[in-house]
Parts: sequence; structure tokens; C-alpha cells
Amino acid sequence: MAMKIYALLVIDVLMPLFLLWGCTHDRARTITGDLKSADTFLEGRKVYLKNWETRLFVDSSRVTNGKFSFDKAADTSGFPFRASIYYETGDSSWPHRIIGFRNPIHKNYGESAFYAEPGKMELVLDTIIKRNRGEEVIFIIEELGKQTLVSFQHPRLKVGQTPEDLKYNKSVITRYPSSIELLETLYANRSHIDTAQLRSLISLFSPALSTHTAYIKTIGYLNAEDQANAGFPKIKLKTPTGSFITGIKQNKAPYHLVVFWASWCAPCRKEIPQLKRLLRGNEQMLAITSISIDEKEDQWQKALVSEKMPWDQLLVADASSIARLDKEYDISAIPVWILLDSKGKLIMRHMGYEEGKDGVDGQVELLLLRQSNADVKKGVK
Repeated sequence: MAMKIYALLVIDVLMPLFLLWGCTHDRARTITGDLKSADTFLEGRKVYLKNWETRLFVDSSRVTNGKFSFDKAADTSGFPFRASIYYETGDSSWPHRIIGFRNPIHKNYGESAFYAEPGKMELVLDTIIKRNRGEEVIFIIEELGKQTLVSFQHPRLKVGQTPEDLKYNKSVITRYPSSIELLETLYANRSHIDTAQLRSLISLFSPALSTHTAYIKTIGYLNAEDQANAGFPKIKLKTPTGSFITGIKQNKAPYHLVVFWASWCAPCRKEIPQLKRLLRGNEQMLAITSISIDEKEDQWQKALVSEKMPWDQLLVADASSIARLDKEYDISAIPVWILLDSKGKLIMRHMGYEEGKDGVDGQVELLLLRQSNADVKKGVK
């Protein structure tokens, strides 16, 4: 059986204590680590801070005398962001290994992520455990920040649509109206929650979060009009040369394959050779457009140079456009490809990467072959 692979655009979810606070846009934040000795295996090695929103390492530091620090733990949005720390292993087959953290609330829980928040976060080594493939490093966070405190509580939203589910979700959000974790969780589960309930729940969050990406996307999702089979939506898209357009190019080919992807999505990148194979020999029957949902344009541009895809490339230009596409085609996990007819109406939709006859090249090639045979029988030239 073929294995389906896709990249989820969601995060783990969570629940908790009574706590209220306001988000700040003070971007100054520092993270320090103390290994309590200069004799650990990490001495002289690099450690890296990863932003889970961008999937990129945003800072690095070399362990010196048992200590390290990150001083660039800021995010362009100004909001706290979900982060992890990795150390270099020296093994080219597994170059980075994630560092863990003790959860002081749930004693038996280990955590792999926290929120990089304004101010100073101090990490102190708890233990180093030898494993078959390297060492497991575990730190204690001296004082949990407000967002991390809620995250370590593991609050959770229910995805049902009953009045009881709504009541429960309202109670959780009311406890934590400034929780980025819960806001991102709500957005991640948007398609599983009734629209009226979703509108009610988003209104419970603090106004301080109204400029957060997840809030903007949720509002855009709610405001997007359903226009099933009315053609590809008019949205704001950016070309590689920097110009803006409001939709995909109309082609003479009878079929148009639109692929939603991102530079950071490994399954998406793995699918590109299939797309190249599919296009070869089918140029008269098929046009392809790849639409990236990258938030970092430079990463998209670098991927274009690396992948050399000989078809139209576009970047979704704003959150409301992503919300519109998500409402229309459900791009909560990628890759997603859709096949449109010459009028822009949806024929097929597929989520995830697969191989063989279930791959994008296998499925679309079969459809084109069937259509070609049908045209021959009808005497269409």
C-alpha cells in the first residue's frame, strides 16, 4: 500500500490554570543556557534556535565554558513564537538533535518546544542521557513565560459541533484570552468547527491578538464566500519578478493543474520531479501552476532557483488570500493539488504526497489518457 505523506500546518494542542495577561510587542528577548560545566560533550559545539512558524533556525550560539545565549530571539511580528533548541551532532546523517525540557506542571511530561517571549529566559541543565544515536539533553526552564506556562498546561479545544463542545471551548478560551497556543489551535481546526461557533470563539480572544497571523487567517476564512465550482477565486498573488496578479493565468490547454506547496515542506519538494515528468509530453493537454504559501519570500525565491520548475510560479501575497484558498480547497496540510477544466471548474483534488499510480503524475496521466481515448472515439482532433 502506498504511503501518503503531507506536511501539517498545525501544532500540538493543550489545557489548564486560570490566567489572564496582555500580549506585548516588545521584541527584545534573550535566552541563556547553563550546562553547569565546561566538560560536557556540547563544549565547543553549536546550538540553534528554531522558529516553528518559519521552520527556520533564527539564531545560533557556540557553547563556551558551559554556557550559550541567543540574542536574536525576536520575531518580525513582535509576538512570542513557538521555538525549539537543537545541538549539532557531528553526524552528517543526523546533523541536529532537539533539546528537551522538563515540564514542572506535569512531572512525567517532557517538552520539545516553548515560546520565545519578551525578556530573559534562563535554561539550566537537568540531565544528559546516553542513547544509541547520541545524547539526549534535557534542560529546566528557570521561570516559565506566560505563553509557555499555558502551553505546558496542555489545554485542548474540542473539534465537535455540539452545544456542549461550544460551551467547553468557550470556557477554555475565556480562561486564556491571550493564548497564542489556543488561537493557533482554533485556526488549525477551523474546518472541523461550525462557522457560527468559530465566529463566536474567535471573538473571545484578546484584541491584542487581532494582528496575529492566526487571527487574521481565521477572520479571512470566516469572511471568504463559498463559491463552489465557480472557477478559481480572485486573490492577490505575487510573481517571481515582484508584480501582483489577481488569479492564475488562463491557458489554452484543456486542463490546469494547480499545486499548493511551500519551500519548507519536504513532501512538496519530493513531488516536484513527478510534476516535471507529468508535464513532459503533455504540454498540449495540461498547464501547471505552483502556488506557494511561504511566509518568507526569500525562501520561496531560493527554492525556485534550486528546483528549476518550468511552469508558472506564484506566491500567495496576504493572509486573506490564503484564507480564501483554504475555504475553497482546504489547504490545511500540503501538498495539495487540484485539477481544473478549461473554465476553471474543479475536477479533482488530492492532499498529500504519494508514489506510483497514486502519485500526481500517475493520477493525472491516467485522466489525460482516458480523455484522449474518449476524444479519439468521438472523432475530436
